[in-house]
Amino acid sequence: MDTTDRARAGDAVALVHEELRELILSGRIPPGQRLTQRELGERLGVG
Repeated sequence: MDTTDRARAGDAVALVHEELRELILSGRIPPGQRLTQRELGERLGVG
C-alpha cells in the first residue's frame, strides 16, 4: 500500500466514523441496537 492508498483509506475511515457518530447521536441507531459489519457497510456504502 503506497502513501496515496493510505491517505484514501484514512479519509474513508474518517468519513465512516463521522457518519456512524451522526447516526448514533441523531437516534437513527438506537441504544443497544446490534450492529454488524455487513449492515453498516451496506448502510454507509462501504465494503
